Amino acid sequence: MAAHGAFHQLARPSSVGCVVRVAAWLHAGALALASPLGAQPRGPVLPPSEPEYQTRLDTVRIPMKDGVQLWGFMYQPVPKRPGEKFPVRLYYSPYRDIPTPDADLYFARRGYVDATVNIRGTGRSQGVAPEREYSEQEMVDGLEVIDWLSKQPWSNGNVGMQGNSWGGFNSLQLAMRNPPALKAIRPQHATEDLYHEDIHYLDGIRLFYGWHAYEDLMVAQSPWPDFPLTEEMFRDRFDQPPWNLLYLRNQLDGPFWRNEQRLDVNPGLITIPQLRIGGWYDAYRSSIPRALLNARGPIRAIIGPWEHRMARYQAMVDVRLEEVRFWDYWLKGRNTGVMDEPMVTAFMRRSHPPGTEMNQDLPIPGQWRGDTWPPRGQVMTRYFLRADHRLARTPAARDAVHQLNYLPGTGAAAGVLWGARQPDQRPADAYSLVYDSEPLTEPLAILGHPEAKLAVSATAKLAHWFVRLSDVAPDGSVTLITGVGINGAQRDGSMKPSYLTPGAVYHLDLKLHVTSWVFEPGHRIRIAVSNSQWPMAWPTPYPMTTSLYLGPRRGQAKTATGLPAPATQVLLPIVPLHNGIRVPAFTAALQEGQQPIVRRAPPPPGGFIRPGFDYVVDQIIRDENTATTTMIIGRPPSPDEPDHRGYARYEVSDLRPDAAVYRTEAVNRYRLPGREVVWEGVTQVRSDSVYFHYRHRRRLLENGKVIRERIWEDSMPRLFR
Repeated sequence: MAAHGAFHQLARPSSVGCVVRVAAWLHAGALALASPLGAQPRGPVLPPSEPEYQTRLDTVRIPMKDGVQLWGFMYQPVPKRPGEKFPVRLYYSPYRDIPTPDADLYFARRGYVDATVNIRGTGRSQGVAPEREYSEQEMVDGLEVIDWLSKQPWSNGNVGMQGNSWGGFNSLQLAMRNPPALKAIRPQHATEDLYHEDIHYLDGIRLFYGWHAYEDLMVAQSPWPDFPLTEEMFRDRFDQPPWNLLYLRNQLDGPFWRNEQRLDVNPGLITIPQLRIGGWYDAYRSSIPRALLNARGPIRAIIGPWEHRMARYQAMVDVRLEEVRFWDYWLKGRNTGVMDEPMVTAFMRRSHPPGTEMNQDLPIPGQWRGDTWPPRGQVMTRYFLRADHRLARTPAARDAVHQLNYLPGTGAAAGVLWGARQPDQRPADAYSLVYDSEPLTEPLAILGHPEAKLAVSATAKLAHWFVRLSDVAPDGSVTLITGVGINGAQRDGSMKPSYLTPGAVYHLDLKLHVTSWVFEPGHRIRIAVSNSQWPMAWPTPYPMTTSLYLGPRRGQAKTATGLPAPATQVLLPIVPLHNGIRVPAFTAALQEGQQPIVRRAPPPPGGFIRPGFDYVVDQIIRDENTATTTMIIGRPPSPDEPDHRGYARYEVSDLRPDAAVYRTEAVNRYRLPGREVVWEGVTQVRSDSVYFHYRHRRRLLENGKVIRERIWEDSMPRLFR
């Protein structure tokens, strides 16, 4: 769950931009599934709802069955006629969201009640802080919230859930519980696979992320605007254990992470319509193809060239308008024509220079295409990794073995997550096994999940493998397209981990994260294989050498199962450049001015609620005397900071891969009249060959004086880590 946050307003238009739009409608059981309104909208195609309503702001307290009240606020359209009722868009969040004077009233003006509700124990809601993300209590309360909203006198009984990141995650999970009033969902940058695709065990490998410090601090804070420091607040919030200690105690895939709420495990769970929004530079994008293939109700998805927060990319498409068309169809019974569009409308990225997280707003070249899912004409095309480091359509005539010395401090160029535009990959490729195709003579398009099949061995009992797919330009620069990692202990599945036998040959099947790309003539396809991707993946603890086995068959080498190892190869999801399917037109985003709110609840306090943690790599420091690599993200908090800051520091030595260290800090400071309240959180994790050693310190200061401090410490065995 990287960089979770509310999605109040999408990016504004630019003269150049590109969005990948995937609009897919799957009708399991044909159209036997009745629409949420009892029947699908009929009649002529109508334009989406116009911004014709005045609005008002109300705050609410929603009673739960156990007496706890959840706080929320709603931007509501003012009825034009007596008894007029409206559908509800619900955003259900722990992020201490508050109404703001410059609120985005886009949906309220179009006839939707835009409701935001603080999760129990967060923001202004009552109760004990959650024990973890997406707790059972959060889900039980969410069912009651949906029911309450549907039964209000101003409601037409239809509720839709939406949200970026956290709000997308719980939209999916609540949809799996099928509350009768929940008629459609719009998850953005979200996944239901909490083990492999969230920010704790990405690809099944332990990830420590700067976000974790803020996450633990967020739920410790007392409610705005008064920030009371009472014993009740200390008991219910400040003194509650940090979530990331719990996550470190649950290193193995299983019921803690699954709870049967995985679409690949239980594909029939979601039957209501979905509008899925993702980004090619967001870590959660691979959830969308899985949703398209497993949905048991209508589904549409939009994937654009933006990162998680969509903060730096100026979209040329009014995605909010696409959302209105979706809500109109399923919550108002208004035929907006969305069901008449191609299953997939996709914008294909084309070759371009590498970038960085600091220039997300640079345009991405490409073009639109209409398609199906899987894409029409997609052919999984084999390329073989050869002894001469070529990537070719035919396997080598002889067997070969390429070896790689494990250097745990390498791989930073691939970033902290499988997302965001990354710099030139040559620094990471220098410590990888690299295989390049010949320069292409014509454009080559891919759309879908590339796959890699590797025959490998290691001299230690535990190793990670990473595969990166990149575009090599004629000038030698290397742009990362996509990649994936695998914990070698999970080669037979994350539910059945086991150590490697040193020297034994294993066959790994890897599915790279979904992508789109068009290689231009003169460019090369590159596959890079490595054992380290610091700091995205916590290093395995043992010095070692790994081997990659190449050739038509691996001769006399045997896998751990006693079978010959197959040739190492990759399969690219090649699609035709043009397939004859029409491309629907998008509407460019408009600068819609803020409209006055007719009636306002008590005004919110000033101040910034969320931390200024930008996740941009500031420094990579290499000490050759100790073979130590240090990475710093963000900058350390300072007493003079005007708002909220966070940073993370990672350190590992190539000589001691077991002894890695991670430290992160977050500060939330609130400057009030005659009073300053500061929450601080510091987390440190260090490891040796056997244990993770965890320490978290939480501190509260008022006017510079420490009011309360708590420290949690524990040492946990590394379980196949």
